[in-house]
Amino acid sequence: MASYDVPKTAEERMSEFTRICDEFKQEYSLFKDRQKKVSGHRARKALLCIAKLTRFVRKDIQNDIAGAKKEAPKSAEQTLSADVAAPVESV
Repeated sequence: MASYDVPKTAEERMSEFTRICDEFKQEYSLFKDRQKKVSGHRARKALLCIAKLTRFVRKDIQNDIAGAKKEAPKSAEQTLSADVAAPVESV
């Protein structure tokens, strides 16, 4: 059995995720409605691909969150507390 190669970019992963979900729905429907064993195998294979894709998409989301935290400007509360803590020079 050939292994599933995950697309390189997040956008490609999301379009692939949608495509595989649609494939799963179709094969599962054929399996349940017409009792086709081969459709059951294809549905299970699609689920494995979905599982692998979800791990990569989850990492994408986590990396985006971590990147946003690093780039986020200081909140107003942090700025105020820094101003209050700074010594005031008298003129």
